[in-house]
Amino acid sequence: MYDQLCERSTIKNKYQELLEKLKDRINSTKREYIKIKARKDMELKLWQSKFFGKPYLLKDQKYPTDDNGNNLYLLAQLNLSQMPDLEFFYPKKGLLQFWVSDKQLYGLDFKNRTKQNGFKVIFHKEVQEDNDKLVQDFSFLSKIQKEKGWICEDQDQFAQFALDFKIDK
Repeated sequence: MYDQLCERSTIKNKYQELLEKLKDRINSTKREYIKIKARKDMELKLWQSKFFGKPYLLKDQKYPTDDNGNNLYLLAQLNLSQMPDLEFFYPKKGLLQFWVSDKQLYGLDFKNRTKQNGFKVIFHKEVQEDNDKLVQDFSFLSKIQKEKGWICEDQDQFAQFALDFKIDK
């Protein structure tokens, strides 16, 4: 047992020595990123960045569904004009939405991971900030069954979390 511990310690020391030699090289690859902090806020506008809640949906737009016609649910919505400016982050405006199924694995298909059946990624180039042009009533959505392990554990079907963005390194 002592020999095994000594051997592990020797291996650990060799890795630490290697990492120390590569430290500057590794640190030189660090890039700025956008740090997201979420906070519950029930007073968000439909076009604001959020996790969960009521989505941005134009009145003439079909509500996102899977291939079987089951409604998907808003996971995240990013209003890109609210994001801090990063050199490599484009576009600078528009709204990016991530929709998922309330079924097992939130719609992920391991055999075809990019097939947007049980999930959707939607980008809106232009954002209408006029409530009269947006769907307001989402009572047609079936209640999410929390016992199935839904991501958001809040009891409110439309609990939403405002997103605050900050550049970090």
